[in-house]
Amino acid sequence: MQTNIYVTGKPSNSVSSEELVDFSNFCLELLLPKYKSKRVIDIEIVNTAQDLDKDTLAECSPEGEEDSKGRVYEFLIQIRREYSRRKTLSVLAHELVHVKQHLLGELKNSPDGIKYTVWQGKRYDDTKINYYDYPWEIEAYGREGGLLRRYLISINEKL
Repeated sequence: MQTNIYVTGKPSNSVSSEELVDFSNFCLELLLPKYKSKRVIDIEIVNTAQDLDKDTLAECSPEGEEDSKGRVYEFLIQIRREYSRRKTLSVLAHELVHVKQHLLGELKNSPDGIKYTVWQGKRYDDTKINYYDYPWEIEAYGREGGLLRRYLISINEKL
């Protein structure tokens, strides 16, 4: 899998751009161990203090054109830059799970991006389900802690 990961926006006080890229590559290798594509995956990580709703920690947005299978290979991940290092990495892990879901065709946003979401072929009305009950969010919240823990162990950092 070939990825281009780059970080933009004002640097975070808690984690370097280099670590965000290293952590992203680490997570993607665990999330997509057998993923093969001739397409390059582009991920832009934006450190931001704005552009997100006040209750939003981060956001992953598929960008660019869909291929013949409806998959996208460009992603924009926006993360608030005021978090601690561990919180930033945990939130990034969560958003990278969404990248995995989009790449494998598990998760698809509606064309207008607001009214519904398709998860594993089933359509969900975004206005009728609690955010924490979405199956794609359950997976992302479930994986973020383990990804962070495995990364910290891999760099010999105390938990």
